[in-house]
Amino acid sequence: TNLPMLNPEIVTGVSLMLLMVFVANLFGVTLGIVSIILAHITFCLPYVILSVLPKLGQMDPHLFEAAQDLGCTPVRSFFKVVLPEIMSGVITGMVMAFTLSLDDYFVATYTKPATFDTISTYVVNATKGSQTQIKTALWALSTIIFIIVIVVELFINIVPSRKEKKEG
Repeated sequence: TNLPMLNPEIVTGVSLMLLMVFVANLFGVTLGIVSIILAHITFCLPYVILSVLPKLGQMDPHLFEAAQDLGCTPVRSFFKVVLPEIMSGVITGMVMAFTLSLDDYFVATYTKPATFDTISTYVVNATKGSQTQIKTALWALSTIIFIIVIVVELFINIVPSRKEKKEG
């Protein structure tokens, strides 16, 4: 899972900025907020893939076919059979992508519009000065985000183990 971490963040941010400028010039549009969304999707996609692929590898490949043999359409088979099997990997990838997007300063700085601030760019810009009220509010926000992430991770890890104990 350390493969995407080999690139320094500034290289990733600058390369995504250049990609967004190229795409904007190619189509003659201003991307605005879309550029930061596309950049964060591109930045977080390897982490989500690395979270979901092991779950897909653990799944029995014949379950999808069996659902179709029993009359499900491919879309319904995916939602009724495959998605519940890989849900823990999807949630883990979602939490990891959310946390990385929330934290990433360089990708946000290089791809955001001038009139838009993300939490990471706001925090860095607000803590440059000596504004005590803003720093206190940011500490409170950081604590709340930390507690939410811990609660979600505990929920993700405790609920499946309790279900296994009840079934076993």
